[in-house]
Amino acid sequence: MSNSLKFPWKEPADYGALQPLQEGICWLRLPLPFALDHINVWLLESSSGWSLVDTGIRRDEVKQLWKQLLGGVMKEKPLEQILVTHFHPDHFGLSGWLQQQTGAVVRMTEVEWQRGVKLKGDVDSVLFNQQIDLYRNHGLDESWCQRLEARGNPYPHNVSFPPAEIKPLTEHGSVEMGDDSWQVIIVTGHAPGQACLYQPETGILIAGDQILPTITPNVTLTADRADGDPLGDYLGSLKLLSILPDETLVLPSHGLPFYGLRQRISEIEIHHQERFDQLTALCEQPRSAGEVLEALFPRTLDIHQIMFAMGEAISHLVFLHQADHLLKIEDGGVIRYHHC
Repeated sequence: MSNSLKFPWKEPADYGALQPLQEGICWLRLPLPFALDHINVWLLESSSGWSLVDTGIRRDEVKQLWKQLLGGVMKEKPLEQILVTHFHPDHFGLSGWLQQQTGAVVRMTEVEWQRGVKLKGDVDSVLFNQQIDLYRNHGLDESWCQRLEARGNPYPHNVSFPPAEIKPLTEHGSVEMGDDSWQVIIVTGHAPGQACLYQPETGILIAGDQILPTITPNVTLTADRADGDPLGDYLGSLKLLSILPDETLVLPSHGLPFYGLRQRISEIEIHHQERFDQLTALCEQPRSAGEVLEALFPRTLDIHQIMFAMGEAISHLVFLHQADHLLKIEDGGVIRYHHC
């Protein structure tokens, strides 16, 4: 944990327990079935009802926690709206189910909703296998590719039916939550149109996965945007948040709420520069993303983590290539990168 950040809450509450942060704003942790074992979601109370930011993943135990909350501490007021920062299952997973249960309006960016709907429909893993082919082309060992193909696309299993309709969030727009108006800041890289929410009077930023206190968000090149530069997009989007006051209270989707926004942005930028330096040295000889995995991630990776690791490796190499620091070559059907 960074020594330069300030953590006003040292410990989270138990899963499913509302933890007040400020008047009208509560923190709720929900379990995840991964090494990253939780997601933070945020509940804002107004005189008429509740607003929720993110929903948790589709799991029976998470649904049960929501049923207890909706029939317990939240029962006196309706859940009026659900805001989803982006399409990843831990954020989007129960949005349709909660909409059905409560009648709440779902708000998210159009591109994130469309992405979630598209991946939910990928029950035959067509899109997923295109991503595996991208990894294969970038040198992922064939044994990993076959294991991933055999597993199939986990996304449809982790997301309930998508919301039937949404009210879109737009760049430079605003949304009423609690008794305040929140500014919408759309960031890219980790997802194609993730929404962060900022309230200038109280100085609170709901940051989604864009800025986390102890880890960096995964940035993956996707098969349908193979000519893109997601890491360049991510680093560019950090600039949008770096202009906010450093005394901003950051509410991240994972980890503890913290103060020290600009310092954390600087730490993230330094981390990626260290990766760039490491890869530039490794690519004195032509290397594929698969061939640098062990150097970048010197630990045992499981089948879930290998997807993220490969995505990170490719994104860093693509960034260096598009910045004219590495040459891109094709060797035997495998994409490799070489120091200029």
